[in-house]
Amino acid sequence: MDKAAFPDLSLEEIEKVRAKNAVPFNGQIDAHSHLKDVVAPAFMRRPGSELPVPDRVEKHDRLLSPTEACKRLLAALGRREDINYYELMTSDYPDGITETVLDTLIAMLRDDPGCIARKQSCR
Repeated sequence: MDKAAFPDLSLEEIEKVRAKNAVPFNGQIDAHSHLKDVVAPAFMRRPGSELPVPDRVEKHDRLLSPTEACKRLLAALGRREDINYYELMTSDYPDGITETVLDTLIAMLRDDPGCIARKQSCR
């Protein structure tokens, strides 16, 4: 069989060529040619039936501590001389602030930076 795969070589040369993983039959044989015409399905239906599952995804608003809220304010607005973020959080939200309320507060402070200085409600 080795002689058929490498017709021009002696047995010693065939052993050397096989050790180097040379392509037999001068590369004329394509071992995967039968796979060219195979069309893979885009979706394979699984046996069985679908279960009716109710949509119970609920998003809970996370409560941030005043320190976490200060970090977010600092990241969003940068350091500002006119606002002490920690005093703001501990005086207005001593038990913490939810993420949505904090996002609203950040938006208001961006739009009207003086609302804290004027002691207006920025909620």
